[in-house]
Amino acid sequence: MEKRGIVGLVAVLVIMASAFSYAQTSGEGMTLQDLVNEGTAYFGEANTLSPQDAYKKILTISDLMIIDVNEKFEYDKEHLKGAILIPRGLIEFKINRNDIFPDINKGKMPADKDAPMLLYCRFGARCLFTAVRLKKMGYTNIYTIKGGLEAWKAERLPLEQ
Repeated sequence: MEKRGIVGLVAVLVIMASAFSYAQTSGEGMTLQDLVNEGTAYFGEANTLSPQDAYKKILTISDLMIIDVNEKFEYDKEHLKGAILIPRGLIEFKINRNDIFPDINKGKMPADKDAPMLLYCRFGARCLFTAVRLKKMGYTNIYTIKGGLEAWKAERLPLEQ
């Protein structure tokens, strides 16, 4: 396995471990599906779009900010056209600041807390968890792609590589 692949795998495992340790409530652990269900209930299914509906938003909302919350190695492999990278682990730091981690998001950020944003990740869970966090931070116009980049690819929608 390539060094980048090992580093990426370790990063994904760390993210998953963080999600599971965060989920501990009343001494009982939650499964990933429990977290997804809880996130969906809080975030709202209306803002979780099919790949086709997400693509329509991209085509019709001119100021839509497309945010890839994957890790850099995943973004470098493939991403939606026009997407900027803000990994899930950095979103709280980067969503409204440009003076830290300057290579992340290239100085782009939402104009205000009502700015439209479309979040995605590889399978749809990380972007959902990120959307929940942003909603708790006061952002109001957030969408995610159900099934993430894998569902997007299954629909044969355009990507950058």
